[in-house]
Amino acid sequence: MFDINKILEKLHISELNDMQLESINAILETNNDVVILSPTGTGKTYASAFAIRALANAELNNKIEALSDFDNCIRNGTEDEKFMAYESRATLFVKFDMWQEAIDDYDKIAQTRSLTAFELNNRAFAYYKIGKYDIALTDAIESINVDDTNASTYDTIGCIYVAKNMYSEALDNFNKAIDLQQNLWESYENRANLYKKIINIASSDKEKQKYLRMKKEFAKKVYEQEVQNLKALKREIMEEGGIAIDNIISLKSMCHIPVEIFPRRHLYGWSDDMYVIPEYSFGFECTDELVLSHEHTELVWLPYKEARERLQWDSNKTALYELNCILSKQHDK
Repeated sequence: MFDINKILEKLHISELNDMQLESINAILETNNDVVILSPTGTGKTYASAFAIRALANAELNNKIEALSDFDNCIRNGTEDEKFMAYESRATLFVKFDMWQEAIDDYDKIAQTRSLTAFELNNRAFAYYKIGKYDIALTDAIESINVDDTNASTYDTIGCIYVAKNMYSEALDNFNKAIDLQQNLWESYENRANLYKKIINIASSDKEKQKYLRMKKEFAKKVYEQEVQNLKALKREIMEEGGIAIDNIISLKSMCHIPVEIFPRRHLYGWSDDMYVIPEYSFGFECTDELVLSHEHTELVWLPYKEARERLQWDSNKTALYELNCILSKQHDK
């Protein structure tokens, strides 16, 4: 953990000077650019380094808090509770880019049962991120054997093939991912980046034009999807809560929900090959009194920790965690 006094002691510095303290406070309390003007030798580098370290430590504390519940369950829970904690913690490790930790948890799960297609893909992506491409490809292909309709797995395979300089195979898999899920934007971006890489190798005008078209296609689809999502959000909030909203925070947290949880009458007109739908997450500032629709019976305002404890689904907990990080950072400015 970050202890400024211990660091100062190791650097043989008795205390920070006034310029350093003022600089650190300025950096931590604003989102604007900060320029430190001070004579050479007064400690500008230390001032900026300590401020950056403090910001990193705040993010680390948020990660530790998000994982602490699962850690406690693994230490003190029943065997079933421990197993479920490993499943949830592994997903969070992937979310937090803690690749080796995710692999270790998935390995523990695999000692008890076969990994699902989702878990195999996550482990494959973790292996890919630490540079173990052959193992990653083995997991990803096994994931496809379990479920060949998961677009994200084809995207993972595409990334692995790019890392192995197998560009034709990579392109085939990015195309497959997009065919399966039209709004898998990372596949559009990965495919566009692959075209760019091919252009740098081939340097042909035809390939350059193809890349530019891909770049425009990606930007257009992202914009159209964002507009569509925001319109749907405003409509739902008005229908379910009786208020109009403007101050919206779009979250990166996203998952997919099986269509089988919806009543069949709501699936009219949906294509036969639609098995999952995306769940997007947002936050908004509520300044008016909510008026619930007949579909809801009550609402309650809760602090972050209590709200997180009441949530059932990991996707909701992750979205709430992200929103709390954003609001905490805004509050600290």
